[in-house]
Amino acid sequence: MTDSTTTLTAPGEFHFNVATNTTFTNAGTKFTGNVRLVKEGAGTFVSQIFTQSYSGGTTLAEGTLKLYNDTGANSTGYAVNPSSNFKNPYPLGVHGSTVTIATGTTFDINGVWDLHNHNFILEGGTIVNSKSQTKEAWGGIANISLTADSRVWILARTNL
Repeated sequence: MTDSTTTLTAPGEFHFNVATNTTFTNAGTKFTGNVRLVKEGAGTFVSQIFTQSYSGGTTLAEGTLKLYNDTGANSTGYAVNPSSNFKNPYPLGVHGSTVTIATGTTFDINGVWDLHNHNFILEGGTIVNSKSQTKEAWGGIANISLTADSRVWILARTNL
């Protein structure tokens, strides 16, 4: 899954099952079409893809989903493609896709603020920010629906 040229196009679901005390980084697989990504297992999945074009949504069923955030000299505090400095407007699928965060899970935005293009459903999960935002950011997080007791812990410059 680390080949930068890998593209998966298919209808249905693609499940990432990451074991306890394990971190898996998707450094090169892009998803297209009507596919839903499902994060399972107690471990951490780091999404390092800069623009995804799948439309079936993302479900955080277990563990942690963490967005990649460039920390290089040209970092903007967004998920950035180091080769082009391109801001990532769609780290979790196409414009308007839904991200469902289940009970007991953690979605770590990791300083990535350009998430206004996604719809978030908190079903008892938690949104956190483990990385301080030091640059001026626009976009923020929009369209959050709470369907259960959930938490949003954002400790940085915010635009919620």
